[in-house]
Amino acid sequence: MTEAFTREGIQLATDTVLAVQREGAAPPGDPVPLVTLVWSLGAGLAVPAVDGPMDEMSAALGSHATGLTAQVAALFRQMPRAVPEGC
Repeated sequence: MTEAFTREGIQLATDTVLAVQREGAAPPGDPVPLVTLVWSLGAGLAVPAVDGPMDEMSAALGSHATGLTAQVAALFRQMPRAVPEGC
């Protein structure tokens, strides 16, 4: 069951990255690095939320789970639309 959720989650991240690239809101090219970033951030937020320490971690950062999620979303909105040559 976990494997199915993992496949579905990676597919959702891939579809989302490809859509954002088509819109020009993410750098063009190979989506795998950005999918990896999205997946990692999602897992980084989900695991503490499920395992319990999210509230403690959030308080230490002066935020809460919803606030941390909003901060991650804001980071994605601020991503550069193009990658400088040579990066």
